Amino acid sequence: MFGKPEWFQQTACCRAVTPVVGKGWLYVAGLGAFIVLPTAALALTGRVFPEAVIWLAASSVAFLWEVRDIRRQLQAARDRTLFYIRDEEQESPELATRHFDLKLRG
Repeated sequence: MFGKPEWFQQTACCRAVTPVVGKGWLYVAGLGAFIVLPTAALALTGRVFPEAVIWLAASSVAFLWEVRDIRRQLQAARDRTLFYIRDEEQESPELATRHFDLKLRG
């Protein structure tokens, strides 16, 4: 949606993403403020239930959806540049079009 995959990198140990440039850190800080500040304001005014809980749940789901999309884009970029080894004797299915010669991977 709003975050760019160039601002993040996928961690080696798990499927998490971490910011690598200043814009990524600002984006994470902005999203954190977007979640925490309205929740705190609602809690301080005495509207903890249901308003603050609903805001916290909805904004957390939006944050997780955004991170999922960034992670998916990073994984797709990693898969495009992935080297693989295959048997040379095994023929892969081919398709020739006017502009491209395609081979099926896998």
